Amino acid sequence: MKKGKIRNRNLTNYTFLILGCLIYSAFGQCPTGTTGYNCQSCITGCDVCDTSITTCDTCTTGYYLDSATSTCSECPSNCLDCSTPYVCTTCTPGYDTYTDTSGFQACEFLWWKWFLIIFGILLFLFLLGSDETMQAY
Repeated sequence: MKKGKIRNRNLTNYTFLILGCLIYSAFGQCPTGTTGYNCQSCITGCDVCDTSITTCDTCTTGYYLDSATSTCSECPSNCLDCSTPYVCTTCTPGYDTYTDTSGFQACEFLWWKWFLIIFGILLFLFLLGSDETMQAY
């Protein structure tokens, strides 16, 4: 009696295996972020992993491809897109890229730009208010 149950379980596993292969061959490819005949998910941060789930070909936004390990690593803080951990190509809003003393491109908060914008608005309001005060006399 045990042999029948084991055979049925194996038959079920083979059925799923065959169905997975048929579905994969019918549609030709897995969706982005998956690979293999059963479309397994790629590793974290990986957008395309054609050969295996642990070998990444293209990373998602916010990650860079480590060519030595073929894995994706997260970009530094305040960096939306980077090519290496030392080269940020796109910063989060309110930040801008700058080159530090080591030659690395990082993201810096633009406090001085915000200061100038707020100062300009306050100056405008002050001049507008003083102009109205002058007209009252």
